[in-house]
Amino acid sequence: ALVLFIAGNAITILSTDLLTFIVSRFVAGLGSGLFLPVAVAAGTQLVEPGFRGRALGVMWSSNIAGAVVGVPLGLWLADRMGWRASVILILILTTFALVGIVIRKQGLRMETPPPSLGEQFRLLVNRRVLAVIGVTFLTATGCLGLYPYITQVLSRTENSPAVAFSLWSVGGLIGSTGIGYVVDRIGKPQVVMMMILAVLWLTIIAIPVLRGVPILGLLPFLVWGAMGWATVTPQQYSLIKIKADHEAILVALNSSAVTLGSVVGTALG
Repeated sequence: ALVLFIAGNAITILSTDLLTFIVSRFVAGLGSGLFLPVAVAAGTQLVEPGFRGRALGVMWSSNIAGAVVGVPLGLWLADRMGWRASVILILILTTFALVGIVIRKQGLRMETPPPSLGEQFRLLVNRRVLAVIGVTFLTATGCLGLYPYITQVLSRTENSPAVAFSLWSVGGLIGSTGIGYVVDRIGKPQVVMMMILAVLWLTIIAIPVLRGVPILGLLPFLVWGAMGWATVTPQQYSLIKIKADHEAILVALNSSAVTLGSVVGTALG
């Protein structure tokens, strides 16, 4: 997965026309999409079952931290040294990651053979799996897909959209990191998810009410980011409990539901 990601970014740097650029982003995206479910599945194998929630929280929060730090850093580099400088930085960091994995072999092996294509399709029509994936999709649609509209929500108010975006991102980092401890402690991911959705519902209602209040009107964005990204871990935990032997494919399905929901939410908005 990392080799594909490196190859895609290397082609991006060398691209001189739009078609090559787009194809290179597809290759990089393919590597990235392959990496996440394998990395999350491996991370949960490295810990005892009682720490799986925390492991999932660390993996997802690391993923979000990359966006929180990487996006502004990439824009800063692109502004001063050109867009290729940002891609070169990504290439260097990915190479370090690849070398680290090669040197520090964990010797992880799948306990059961990977599911056949037929089994994977059966997972897609499993009612319990569909229920969890459906909740993930709808939550991402109604929550994560709407953050691009923060600027419009705060227009003609004293509160800064840039600060709101930052608070939303920081909240996402806090929520995705801390929720793993809550899931492990309570042990009932569905109950945790219900609590998160209740807080999220109240928070989104508070946004139009408080948006014009200086400073106080920014706090819902912090909670929104925290609760929105906190939903991923309990959902993943629920899926693993349903089919523990198909962990990697279930991680892929859950992350795909998050991405698809975000896109649909933005389009609907």
